Amino acid sequence: MEALKQEIMTVAKATKLGIDTSNLQYDIPLSTQGVDSIGMFSLVLALQEKFQIEIPDEDFGKLDSLVTIADYVDRRLRTN
Repeated sequence: MEALKQEIMTVAKATKLGIDTSNLQYDIPLSTQGVDSIGMFSLVLALQEKFQIEIPDEDFGKLDSLVTIADYVDRRLRTN
């Protein structure tokens, strides 16, 4: 799971989130860190491409921090 968290951090830092990603934190909600809906959408698209998974629109609201994103991606990878 640590490797997955690192990959997600790498994807997040490479994605145009509209914030300085050098201080990005795993456990703080991305919205609290300044990521807006466009940044979140960009991140979701990048994650779908990187991990070859589908993230339905109704699941976007569940992805509020990098920790919850890592848990979500891990579950999706296990079910595919």
